[in-house]
Amino acid sequence: GSNGELISFPIDQNDHAVESVCIGVNAGIFPHPDPTLCHVYISCTFEQPIVYQCAAGLVFDPSSLRCIPGDRNECSVRNEPDWDEVCAAISYAFYANPNVCWEFVFCSFGTVNRFTCPVGEIWSQKDGACLPGNRDTCEVLDIGNLCQGRPDGVLPHPIDCTRFVQCTNGVTTVQECLRGEVFDETLGRCIVGNTDTCQSTGDLCRGVANDLRPHPNECHLFVFCSLGEASVLVCPPNEIFRPDIRFCVPGDRETCEFSSVETACVGRPPGVVPHPTSCELYLSCNNGVSTVMTCPPGTIFNPQTGVCATGDVDTCVVTEGLCLLQPDGTVLEHPTRCGMFIICQGGNAAVNPCPPGEILRVDAQFCVPGNPDTCERFPIETMCDGRDGGLFLPHPTDCTRFVWCQQGSASDLGCEPGNIFSAPAQSCIPGNAQTCTPLTGVCANQPDGTVLPHPERCDFFIWCTEGRPTVNPCPSGEILRPDVQFCVPGDANTCEFVPIDLMCNGQADDTRFPHPTDCALFLSCQGQNALVQTCPPGSIYNAPSRACVPGNQATCERFDNICSGRPDGVIPHPTICTAFIYCSSNVAVFEQCSPGTIFDDVLGSCVVGNTNTCVRADGVCAGQPDGTILGHPNECRLYIICVAQLPAALQCPPGEILNVEAQFCVPGSSDTCQFHPVETMCQNMADGAIYPHPSDCSQYVLCNGGQAIVNDCPAGEILHAASSECRPGNTGTCEFLDQVCYGRPDGWVLEHPNLCGHFIWCQGGTVQVHPCPPGEILRPDAQFCVPGNPSTCEFEPVERMCIGMQEGAVYPHPTDCQLYVRCQNSQAVVENCRPGTIFQAATQSCVAGNGNTCTFLDSTCVGRPDGVLPHPQGCELFLICTSGTTSALRCPEGEILHPEFLVCATGNADDCTLAPVTTEPPIISVCEGRPDGNYTHPLLCYLFIRCTSGDTEILSCPPNQIFVGAIRDCAPGNQETCIPLRPITLPLFASDLAAPIYDACIDRQHSIPAVNNSDNATSRDLF
Repeated sequence: GSNGELISFPIDQNDHAVESVCIGVNAGIFPHPDPTLCHVYISCTFEQPIVYQCAAGLVFDPSSLRCIPGDRNECSVRNEPDWDEVCAAISYAFYANPNVCWEFVFCSFGTVNRFTCPVGEIWSQKDGACLPGNRDTCEVLDIGNLCQGRPDGVLPHPIDCTRFVQCTNGVTTVQECLRGEVFDETLGRCIVGNTDTCQSTGDLCRGVANDLRPHPNECHLFVFCSLGEASVLVCPPNEIFRPDIRFCVPGDRETCEFSSVETACVGRPPGVVPHPTSCELYLSCNNGVSTVMTCPPGTIFNPQTGVCATGDVDTCVVTEGLCLLQPDGTVLEHPTRCGMFIICQGGNAAVNPCPPGEILRVDAQFCVPGNPDTCERFPIETMCDGRDGGLFLPHPTDCTRFVWCQQGSASDLGCEPGNIFSAPAQSCIPGNAQTCTPLTGVCANQPDGTVLPHPERCDFFIWCTEGRPTVNPCPSGEILRPDVQFCVPGDANTCEFVPIDLMCNGQADDTRFPHPTDCALFLSCQGQNALVQTCPPGSIYNAPSRACVPGNQATCERFDNICSGRPDGVIPHPTICTAFIYCSSNVAVFEQCSPGTIFDDVLGSCVVGNTNTCVRADGVCAGQPDGTILGHPNECRLYIICVAQLPAALQCPPGEILNVEAQFCVPGSSDTCQFHPVETMCQNMADGAIYPHPSDCSQYVLCNGGQAIVNDCPAGEILHAASSECRPGNTGTCEFLDQVCYGRPDGWVLEHPNLCGHFIWCQGGTVQVHPCPPGEILRPDAQFCVPGNPSTCEFEPVERMCIGMQEGAVYPHPTDCQLYVRCQNSQAVVENCRPGTIFQAATQSCVAGNGNTCTFLDSTCVGRPDGVLPHPQGCELFLICTSGTTSALRCPEGEILHPEFLVCATGNADDCTLAPVTTEPPIISVCEGRPDGNYTHPLLCYLFIRCTSGDTEILSCPPNQIFVGAIRDCAPGNQETCIPLRPITLPLFASDLAAPIYDACIDRQHSIPAVNNSDNATSRDLF
């Protein structure tokens, strides 16, 4: 009041407008945001508002921040605050404009910055931001919750027609229309329209093939019409659209006035621009100065090319080139005068007027009753006023209909479905009723019988004959499948195909339809049921011929012309390698390669290969014996069999795939290449069928009544699937062992590759697997089973070897081949072999051998003449050959084998050095310490040595006889070749000596049979 008293003003506690004034303000006095309350002001203290009012007869002055005399009834016309004064002492604050709710002021260190919210938004002092709001009521809209509870889709923006709301899962998103477009709620999308009045102009381009039109309200925009569709384009900066020449020219975007001649070139680079008022003139710009230029007579300035061209001076239409390649009689729309039209004749364009009271109907290429000033066509009720007979007129709103005028009345007539009325032809022709576009050219260059989809009716199709189209209906209840040029069951209203399971309802047996979505499939009707059939790879279903023809299954392209101009013969398929095409009289015949093979263009035939990568499987059978089975490169339902080192692809029985390890087809999935589990592998399989176990080759599955019975092969054997027999094999790697005995003598013992408690016995080149006695494992180097753990394959130590073993059992020593172990009272007794011999487990005796390498030498003399050989273990030892048998001997103490004379002579066994040479070979020393008897002479086969009480006597056989060590006597023979002349009968004591060992093996049920060792018996008897 005048006396300085503060008068409070009652407010609603929920008055957010008052609260928003003080947001972000620590101290200040402001007018009430409601312009009708100019006597009320707000005091802000640390963002808290206190509302006061002036005394009667006073109003609040924002400039002086005090109450002054005034009429509060005139509050609505008061001026806005003096923002320079408001911001003078403010470092940072935002203020709402009290008069315009979509404007706000930003004070920054005393500087005033004024801003305007985007269209459709108002300033929210509370939120300190522009938010969607109603500019009439200045209320903020809660658009964020607009989509709650609504289905997904689009909604019009509540206040801004250049925007729309997108609802997705209840979430609201505000979207902008493209420039120059407004949201059409009926269509649910943005279209060209007046952004001021929000009036859409959806029919602006209706029936227009290619032209430019002005935008309804924004002069710097223009509309490009193409095939009836409209899109908004923008003029360059400082230019506006000039409708009569359909070009952007210098002008003011705010006032939409063209620039004057004097200012049109200001700021422009050198060049030419249209004259603002005359199309016979143009302006030449140079350094911002305009020069008016005149076109030659009969021409006008063409802004598209920047030169003068033939055109219509009255309407400023450039006609040059308009009718190029256009057929005679073509009617074109005049760009600015709806009561005029352009007609083509001989490639030239002529501008003609419509008859009085008519305007051009562009889509109909015909003048119809209408108002040339407003370009509005007369409605059907008045279009025949004053007319009787004459030409048929296009219907004013529906191009599928036409009008016949009789005595001033209009008769409304209709075309057949799929056709539109052609006024120039005065008849109905195939056309699109939605766009009113004729379809007269769709069959150009198309072969007769071509089927094309109708653009608006899926239950109709276009049939081409001699380049001309005719519209035909599909059978009732069917719609066109365009990609196959065939009608199939479907809904004409929704254009959706009938589901496969219902397509054959009411259809005759053997009726065929193309598959609704896959051109490689087709349906065959049987008993009202649809059976899905598949074309071979590389072919597609051709509905007109009801057959599979060469084609691309990915694109559904047919290869009808691939054989045109080619000689008869085979060519590769264009898209797949598992098929080829046979050309016969320019006709393509599809041929399929056999399963697992691909076409080789060089060979002109199909060969085994990868049907995915199209790589040949060359060389897979190189070096492989006939009958070898190999896995196919990529198809597990197939296998390769090698014949003459060439591959051939064969199929497994249905429901089976190849088990590569077993070289056999087993139950499995050809899609996943996984074997069926044991529990289900016998389902639908014949009784008695035998299959390899899917994970253990030492087992097999026997099918009986659809149930799988798992059986074990004998130990050390695996299933040979082809013969349904178990054979010796490695149960770890599943490799057969049928070749390991090849070239081995009978009785040869080999270790089993993964079962140390078993061994392989070779007999006649075949392989037999035998177990060692319980508690024993094979000692491979000794070819004998010895005490050991079959689980760990560890030998028992010497001290435990005889625990629980048979009395008198003999075993090779585990670490020293010159020793052996004899079991006595379950105790191991270690015994030594004589020097130069090692223990042979097979014969359970010591035989000639190298104690350093544990190499047997008992066969050294086979095929050799009688004589003496050095012993590889040491020079104090030697071997003596007698009738092919080998014996190991040691020279007397202090002697070594003379390397030249092969007799024992004085020498050092440590370094093998001989004593000084004597005149005679010291053969006499041979009998020292030897039993009495006859011995082989080391050098000559017709001499022999007789030992008597250690004395040596050298004797000679009679003529034509040689000494035979096996009988210790002379016998007929060739003294030069040392070959006996008749067979020698061995003494009986040799076999008698071996018999007890053989019997001992039988008693132990040992799996290695004893070998007749008459040679060892001889060596034992001799030495």
